[in-house]
This record gives sequence, C-alpha cells and structure tokens, in this order.
Amino acid sequence: MATRPELFTQQIILSNGATYTMRTTSPKSLIKLIKDTRNHPLWNPTTQSDSLDDESGQLSKFTKKFGNEEFDLDLMSTDEDESLSMSSNEDVGEKNKKK
Repeated sequence: MATRPELFTQQIILSNGATYTMRTTSPKSLIKLIKDTRNHPLWNPTTQSDSLDDESGQLSKFTKKFGNEEFDLDLMSTDEDESLSMSSNEDVGEKNKKK
C-alpha cells in the first residue's frame, strides 16, 4: 500500500484581510498573500492603470537603453509590400499558364 503524505491545517490571509483554513501538505501554519485574485492585474484587467509596474527594474533598464518611444506596427507595413505580393502572385500565375 502507498503511504499518504501528512496533511497540515493552514490558515490563508488574503490581501484584503479575509481568511480561510485549508488542509495541505505544507507544514506552514500561516500564509499571508500580497497578490491574490482580488488585486492581481491578470484577474482584474479592467482595474489596470495605463502605467506598467516595474517591480524588478527591468522596464526602466529597457527604457534607458531604447528610449521611451512607442512603436506603431501599422507604420511598418507599406503599400510596397502589397504591390510586391501582388506582382509575385501574377508571376506565379504566368508560370502556371506556360506549362
């Protein structure tokens, strides 16, 4: 028979102060959460502000290196790209007709 892991009672304290108790294999008796479903941006996309959190400093390093420009990907596509793709399609059609 397989042995079952020992279970401990654990109290979870959410960011708003609410608590609940659960049984777990973790021996810690108390867990305080600073991020949970009530305040995490992935769970609450409508409450996100326009600014990004830079807790680790990586965003400021990137901004320092590349500047604070906003890149618009629509500007990268041009009419030349469309005309090139159309001409290549016509070339393929002409090659197929010759066969």
